[in-house]
Formats: sequence, C-alpha cells, structure tokens
Amino acid sequence: MKLERKETLIAYIINLPVVALLIGLLVFPTSYLFFMSFFEKRIGAPEKFVQFKNYISVLLDPLFYNSLLLTLFFTFVCVFIKLILGLYVATLLNRKFKGKGIARSLIIIPWTFPLFVDALIWYSLYDTTSGALNILLESIGLKGINWLGPEYALLSIIIVNIWKGFPFYVLNFLAGMESIPSELYESAEIDGAGGGAKFLYITLPILKYVILVTVSLSLIWTFEEFETIYLLTGGGPGNRTTTIPILIYLTAFGAGNIGYSSTIAIIALPIFLVIIYNLSKMLAKGEIA
Repeated sequence: MKLERKETLIAYIINLPVVALLIGLLVFPTSYLFFMSFFEKRIGAPEKFVQFKNYISVLLDPLFYNSLLLTLFFTFVCVFIKLILGLYVATLLNRKFKGKGIARSLIIIPWTFPLFVDALIWYSLYDTTSGALNILLESIGLKGINWLGPEYALLSIIIVNIWKGFPFYVLNFLAGMESIPSELYESAEIDGAGGGAKFLYITLPILKYVILVTVSLSLIWTFEEFETIYLLTGGGPGNRTTTIPILIYLTAFGAGNIGYSSTIAIIALPIFLVIIYNLSKMLAKGEIA
C-alpha cells in the first residue's frame, strides 16, 4: 500500500510541470478573458464594471453573427476540401512511380513557408494588374478578376488556406497508409475487389483515427486563422472576410475596446468547442469517413 502511494506521489510530481504549463497557457488566459468580459475597458483608460452589458451588446450585434457564420463557413469549407484533397493526393503518392520522393518533397513545400511569406506570395499572385493569375486569365481571353475585392475576397483566402494546409493532411494520411499491411490489399484483389472497394473498405476504416486527429487539429487551426487573412484583406472589404479572430483583433486593437473583444472570445469559445466535440464523436463512430 505504501509503495502504491509512493508511486502515485511520484506520478503527480512528474506531471506537475505539465499541469502548471496548461494552467499558465490555457486556464489563466481564459479566466482573465472571462473576468475582463464584465468590464468596459479601453486602452489607456481604467476599467469600469458593467456586469452583463458587453454580453448583451455582443448578442445583439449583427456583425458578431456575420463573423461567426463567416468563420464557420470558412472553416468547414477549407477543412472539407483539405480532407478530400489530402486523401486523393496521399493515395496517388502511396503508389510506386519514378520520382516518388521528389513529388513528396514538393507537396510539403507550402506547409513549410512562414505565414507572412504565404501572404506575400499570394498577394503578388492576386494583384489586379501584374498578378500571375490575371495574366493567365487574360492570356486565354478571359477578363481579369479583382481577387481581393468584395466579390472574390472570401474565395481568395479559402484558396490560400487550402494551399497552405492540405500538405499536413497528405503527410498524415501517407504515414497511415504506409502502415497498412499489403496482404490486406492482395487478399482483396483475390476476392475481386477494385481500387474503389479497397479504398472504401480497407484504407478508410484503418485511417479513421488518423483522419480524426488530423481533422480535429485542422479545425482548430483553421477556426483561429488570423495572419493570412489579416495580411491579405485586413478583414475587408466591407467585413467580407471579418472572421471571429479578425473581429476580436479589430475590436481590441483597432477600436481599443478590450472588454468587448474579450466578451466576443468568451461567447465564441464554447460554440467552437461544441462543434469540435460533436464532429470528433461523428468521426470516431465512423459517421463521417
């Protein structure tokens, strides 16, 4: 009994730094945000306790709902396309062909770039006068597009997010596919299964938990996407790309309203966590994939 208590105590001591780190990185900042959400606090001015005024204002603010719906749309479109594209490319790269190593190396290049480099690359591509995309369109007789204008700004940031993020899916899916015993595919071929059947009944079920982890991480990263959107559009034009992270930033540092921006974050957090939880359950049960 004493030995068990000693081992338990050692386990607590070993895990104490991790718990302290989680408290420092997660619990304390979230608690402080929650605390500040009850105050009217502007940069350079003392805070004023306003009870639930910030919550009422946020819940009555059309811009908040617009940003929330925009964030959810942006997140799910990007994650869904990255999932499909990642599975497709990983399946292609899992085959034997010449230059396989080079192809795999090239695929991960977008994922290795710093975010500001991604924004710089795509900003130059989207340029209305000298951008490569419009030059290409005009070379085939089509009219150039104002990629960062009101009509196409959201599509443009979706393209950048997919380009940046899908290599992460490819790497994870490739690692999972390479761990699948080849005997399973050989047995399926003997039974007359085609490529589609092998993918559906062998590859996908075995990759289920790899997909779960990959999609969950990607949901978090995509939902909180800030740098690329801010550098390309700044949330504009006309709030067309004002996602929740952009709204929080503009409210806190643009308008200088720390209390109101804290309230937005506190209200959005549980909504996001519920979505992550439910989607993870669906993936784990095999309802998706």
